[in-house]
Amino acid sequence: MIKLAEILPSSLEDEKVLAITNAVDELLISIDNERKQIELYNRLDELPAEILNLLAWQYHVDFFKYDMTNDVKRELIRQSIAWHRFKGTPTAVEEMVTAIYETAEVEEWYQYDGEPFHFRVNIIGEAVTDADTLKNLKDAVYAVKNVRSIFDGFNFINSINGDWAVPMDMWWDNTQITIK
Repeated sequence: MIKLAEILPSSLEDEKVLAITNAVDELLISIDNERKQIELYNRLDELPAEILNLLAWQYHVDFFKYDMTNDVKRELIRQSIAWHRFKGTPTAVEEMVTAIYETAEVEEWYQYDGEPFHFRVNIIGEAVTDADTLKNLKDAVYAVKNVRSIFDGFNFINSINGDWAVPMDMWWDNTQITIK
């Protein structure tokens, strides 16, 4: 931060003026430090869970759960404004799911011979979690997808020995596990 004494013209270099500029500099520094404390969004990585929960409410994170890890909460809060801008698009669904599963991708109906206006989410190589997590993820997909599109479920794809296995049902409706 530039100090006022450094930018004063030489005609104002007086002991009293320098004392005033030093006092004003100290006040400005303290105001700047206090301003940094209220900048919550820029300090997400430092904030405790209680503040993250409040920010999730403030930013209207539709699929937020209090029992998520702090890292997932931070990522969802960071993405929430952008998601609200393009809510209802495949990109919104994909980015929301990749906040939890990094390898997730949306597959439209014409890419897997589904029915028109259907889609599914492929999650490649990541562990299949419990039924509650899948339900929360499904609820999150429904929160950001457009109304006319029909969600066909998750397709978990895992690599073992290079062979393909037949998809099988798991946990709810159309969730599948594919092993290749």
